[in-house]
Amino acid sequence: MIGPIMLFYFIENNVRLSIGGFHLATPWFQNINSIIVIFGGPAIAWLLQKARLRGIKTFTIGFLFSTGIFFTGAGFFALFAGIHFASATGLVNPWIVALSYVLQTVGELLTAPIGYVMVGVLVPARWQSFMMGVVMMSYGTSSVIATYFSGYILPLGAVVDPLLTNAAYAGGYLQVTLFATVSAVVIFALLPWLNKKSGEIL
Repeated sequence: MIGPIMLFYFIENNVRLSIGGFHLATPWFQNINSIIVIFGGPAIAWLLQKARLRGIKTFTIGFLFSTGIFFTGAGFFALFAGIHFASATGLVNPWIVALSYVLQTVGELLTAPIGYVMVGVLVPARWQSFMMGVVMMSYGTSSVIATYFSGYILPLGAVVDPLLTNAAYAGGYLQVTLFATVSAVVIFALLPWLNKKSGEIL
């Protein structure tokens, strides 16, 4: 939804890069994603496995996907709220950005594997290799679209003053939040139908 370069520039210029006098390097925030993936991925898989062993059928593919999109939207809402409560100089609290990365990564963990799962479950064996390629192509295409969307929200230029750029960032983050929230609600509303169709195919 948002190109990584946009978040990089936002952190570099619009976030207070210090906690208790300790300087924070911009790339460190991106490491949060890796840490959550390394430890959160197995944890989520373990929890889902435990739930299935206990006969809990709530965590269907559609439910996980809608929940993941909701977490992604929540991550961008955190950035929007952080800008609203920014300091007098326009700098956002770094803990807000860290929270945003955590929420976005949880959303990624819940949505990213869905494409491959759906291919394995719903696509006939002779078409699975082809559809795996389609899924991978969709990820690449979405990255390109995210880059263009980032440029639409805030064209990169010489202006780096957070007091001048915060409004543009806030508008972009709010758009992503609303889009993700509406998408999650729509998918959640369609869960009975989606579960039924998946059950019929299975």
